[in-house]
Amino acid sequence: GHGTQVSGIIVTDKNGRILLQQRDNLPHVTSPGLWGVWGGSLEGQETPLECAVRELKEEIGLSIGVEDLVLLFSGEVSSKKFGRKIFNLYHATLPEGFRVSLGEGEGYGFFNKDTLERLPIGMSEDMKIEFFKAINSL
Repeated sequence: GHGTQVSGIIVTDKNGRILLQQRDNLPHVTSPGLWGVWGGSLEGQETPLECAVRELKEEIGLSIGVEDLVLLFSGEVSSKKFGRKIFNLYHATLPEGFRVSLGEGEGYGFFNKDTLERLPIGMSEDMKIEFFKAINSL
């Protein structure tokens, strides 16, 4: 089904620092207060790319086109909570001087690759593995 597809975006700045979302610390939120990539589930007739573009606009105020996203991973992952789904993971680079306008989440932060290992990441084990593989490929 369509609801089984999600898009995630690893956003980096020109210096290669990774911009992550700190999830809202609320009861209804998955992995509250933990860190993760931007993104979400596909809506309507969206393609995974269109979803990624929309989520970046909603979540950090970044306007880019589908041509500005690079696919890093697409495949099936599973989690105890959500079962199996297709995880599409993209990379986007922030334009020079971009200022984050946070539309969702408790906060955000820029991290160097080597500090990520110590962060509490709110993703299923499968997704976390792909996330770190993708980070190391950048």
